Amino acid sequence: MRLHSANPQLPDDDYPSWQPPSEGQSTGRKMLMIGLMVGLLSIAAMLVWLMAYDRETTQDSVSRQICESWGPAETFHGPFVELADGSLQLPVRNAVDAVFSTHMLYRDIYQTLVYTGDFTFASALPDVPDSLLAGGKLRLTISPKSRVQAISARIGTTEVPVGLSRDTVLISLPAECQPGDEVTLTMAMKCAGRISFSTPATDSVSIDVHGDCGNPSFGGTPPDDREIGKKEYSAQWRFGAYDQPFSTEPDANEFRIARATPSVTMLAGIDCYQKVTRSIKYAFLTILLTFMCVFFAEITVRRPIPVLNYLLIGFALVLFYCLLLSFAEFMAFWLSYLVAAVMTVGLVSVYIGAVLKDARMGRAVALLLTLLYLYCFILVNVSNYALLMGSLLLFFALAGIMYGTVKYADAAKH
Repeated sequence: MRLHSANPQLPDDDYPSWQPPSEGQSTGRKMLMIGLMVGLLSIAAMLVWLMAYDRETTQDSVSRQICESWGPAETFHGPFVELADGSLQLPVRNAVDAVFSTHMLYRDIYQTLVYTGDFTFASALPDVPDSLLAGGKLRLTISPKSRVQAISARIGTTEVPVGLSRDTVLISLPAECQPGDEVTLTMAMKCAGRISFSTPATDSVSIDVHGDCGNPSFGGTPPDDREIGKKEYSAQWRFGAYDQPFSTEPDANEFRIARATPSVTMLAGIDCYQKVTRSIKYAFLTILLTFMCVFFAEITVRRPIPVLNYLLIGFALVLFYCLLLSFAEFMAFWLSYLVAAVMTVGLVSVYIGAVLKDARMGRAVALLLTLLYLYCFILVNVSNYALLMGSLLLFFALAGIMYGTVKYADAAKH
């Protein structure tokens, strides 16, 4: 007689090859929980952004204090010729040559860029009677109050007296000077911020600026020619008798400062806080793609990962931005990013390998995270192409997720 078991065993093929991610929990609910965790962890990343913003605000305040103690932004107005009868005349030609040397000043962990400038003003005296030139002055206005370190003047090869009264440089013209003589004024000054030149003349104006900064910003009238290298730059402005942006007609015996005055500002470039802020903008994308990698990893090895483990992995991803902010205050940004990324990728990959009990899957996740962080680093540093590269990343990420869902559906059927 044949006995039948009360619990007959079904063939193995009658069972699905993979169970849902966790006992009694549907895949849809698991995905919903992952979405909620991504949103909450993105909010946590915004808290790191607030920390970066607060420290950036502090740096701006410290930078202003350093700049005020070093030297102000300057506007040079002139030179003009003040004749013996008190009237003002424009020189026939004005030529300006400025050479800047930058310096980085530190206060605690904060830094700011300041510079010293060597200025040369060459002015050709106007065609007026000798009696009006004798006893006259060449006047250059510097506003606001300047930080002049050295100053001298000459006519040809002859040194002439020069004085500094508040914000005005006065050069006394000797009795033997003639119309057309060139008066040369040289100064060394401490500067910070924008340097502007309002330098009219009746015939021609030339302004040449050079510096050892690789990130200058030009304002007012754009330069006619410029060359910008990694560590130095040069710019030239040329104006004729009729295309000057300056006022060449006196108003109440004074020449007005033009709105389109040529200017230059030396910038320190994007500081660490701005780069950290840019990195945090991709936190949502980083967390989402990492969670999707982990989700498909558990599908592949057929071992469910509890929600708590996802949460711990998410905390490690948020901690990356806190580490990045902390390291960036003491070392170069690229090195800070490298150290923080290596720590985070190592922690997450080892943890996933331990949870899934599969070292190969841990290495695969490490490779994907490395590529993701590398791509985000490129996005941070190539701002002009950030939108294009970010869109491409989203497209390929979506394609990967769509492919993964198809594979999961096939696995569920078998």
